[in-house]
Amino acid sequence: MRDVRRSVRVIALSVASALATPEMLTSGRGDEPIRRASEQAGVRFLSRVEEFRREAATRVLFFELDGHFNRVGHEVFATLVESAVAARVAGLRDALH
Repeated sequence: MRDVRRSVRVIALSVASALATPEMLTSGRGDEPIRRASEQAGVRFLSRVEEFRREAATRVLFFELDGHFNRVGHEVFATLVESAVAARVAGLRDALH
C-alpha cells in the first residue's frame, strides 16, 4: 500500500452535523472515530466542531428536512476549510524555508 504522507497533503476536518445526537452536539465524542482513523492513516486531523457550533447557535446552517448544509452552512463550512488549509499551507511554506 502506498504511503499517502509521501505523495499528497491530506487534512481530515470535522464539523458538527444537523443529524447528530444531543450528546454529540455538546461533546467532542463524535470526533473520536475520525481522530483515531486519521492517526492510524498518518493524516492530520483538525476539529472545527466548536466553531461550527458557535455559528449554528446564531444562524440556521442546515435544511430542516434533510439536515444538509443550506447556503449559509456551506459558506461557514467553506470559511472553516479555507482557514484550516491556509494554516497548513503556511506551515508547510515555513518548513521549507
